Amino acid sequence: RRDLSAGFRAERVSLDVEDFTRPAAGLLTAAGVFPLTAVDVIGGEFDYDAIVGNLGFVYKLSPATSIYGGFSQGLSLPDVGAYTRRAIASAGETSVSFASIRPEAQIVDTWELGMRYNAQRVSIDSSVYLSTSDEGVVFDSATNEITQQKERVRGAEYSLDNAMREDWSVEALLANVEGRQDSDGDGEIDSWLPNNRIPTPFTATLYTDRSLDSGLTLSGELVFSAKRSHPDLPHLEDMFTVNLGGSYPVGPGVVSFGVSNLFDRQQENSTASSVRVNPLTGDAVRGADEGRRVALGYSVSF
Repeated sequence: RRDLSAGFRAERVSLDVEDFTRPAAGLLTAAGVFPLTAVDVIGGEFDYDAIVGNLGFVYKLSPATSIYGGFSQGLSLPDVGAYTRRAIASAGETSVSFASIRPEAQIVDTWELGMRYNAQRVSIDSSVYLSTSDEGVVFDSATNEITQQKERVRGAEYSLDNAMREDWSVEALLANVEGRQDSDGDGEIDSWLPNNRIPTPFTATLYTDRSLDSGLTLSGELVFSAKRSHPDLPHLEDMFTVNLGGSYPVGPGVVSFGVSNLFDRQQENSTASSVRVNPLTGDAVRGADEGRRVALGYSVSF
């Protein structure tokens, strides 16, 4: 059996920016703190239009096994507040027009190919993908600016769901992603995407849940995020977390409980540490991961 789907859609994003004043601030640079005077940002109404499409297929090799793939496009805008809050006027000017600093709408082309297996107790899904854009968005925390350039992101995802019994299941998830960009605008992909776009290139999750005859439900989760280390980028550390949870019916409701970071592991949070770079040192502004947290709750549905 073969299934084929295709479509086009016209998208329009309307953006209305009111005039406002960006207050005086200080910009941390390699030379120290650079004072920024207040700037009047002149807004306006802006429209972004695009026609995007998609094409997909599914081919059944057997009742349980299928190959699937396709091509899809998406239209998006960067976080408007991220750069308007940091607007900087030209030398000698006290105002800046949003029209002069607004980014282009980003169109992302994604190709995907995968295989899926579904049996009575076992489900396996694996896929690889490639995403490209000529208007990739990167926020540079050292200059407080958003830049857009050609980029390429490739990845793979694998999942295994095994129902050991009717009351016990185990699931494993693996994901790999990495990306590069054109850093100098010459049309050639020549450098790694910054950490604030890809804080970890590999994640693995092992999850299990068990339901007992008494009504008690227990779950456990192991989560691993691999380090990211490339030349000219701050090194980000591995993360490993164990989480437990469960629930039990009491009266008309359910008691839920959970423990995150069970072993109170002291580690760096790679996502938090990927956001900003200290221009004085070139290193990441590092954030610690949350320690052990215990939660207890009671809920009633009616």
